[in-house]
Amino acid sequence: MEESLSHYLTEIDTEGLAEAYRKASPVHFFVVDDFLRPEFAREVAAAFPSFQQARTASGAKEFARVNEDVKVQVTDASRFPDPVRRLHEVLASDALLRWMTRVTGIPGLQADPDLAGGGMHVMGPSGYLGVHVDFNFLRSRQLFRRLNIILYLTPDWRSEWEGDLELWDPKVKHCLHTIAPAFNRCMVFNTTQEGFHGVRAIRCPE
Repeated sequence: MEESLSHYLTEIDTEGLAEAYRKASPVHFFVVDDFLRPEFAREVAAAFPSFQQARTASGAKEFARVNEDVKVQVTDASRFPDPVRRLHEVLASDALLRWMTRVTGIPGLQADPDLAGGGMHVMGPSGYLGVHVDFNFLRSRQLFRRLNIILYLTPDWRSEWEGDLELWDPKVKHCLHTIAPAFNRCMVFNTTQEGFHGVRAIRCPE
């Protein structure tokens, strides 16, 4: 891993991840536990807004739909707390994109400066996300979305609170993989028309 990344990220078995990514189905994906260096992960998590704080943040978008509820998104990086902004810069850096290409084999990866569909996402008690596929084409830039990066900033999360990410088969008949929202766990998967996924309802206390 490049030196510019090693200050923020832990040592990662790149070749092992690449193999896991290639073998994964129904979409290619990989999971890395303890993704960020512990001190940086704690700093980012401490700066991250609570659900109530996110709801009142300038530029926040709140979701209350049949298939997506108790969820807030902030995509304007200029409004991120400083540690979160630094994380955003790391994830959007050329060094990280080169590393992602090594793992996935996808050439020419670019970061999205507008964070369409990305940014800070916060879900509250009873929040959920129905099974769906993400839009995969940015018309404004004439580019395809290729990868979805999820980093959990959930210290002290308990398994009984659920909130697992689910990956489903292309016919949406069976859940094939579940990824629990463990603190400092990073999950990356391909954004495709067959990448059906959702989030189980969260059952944490208020």
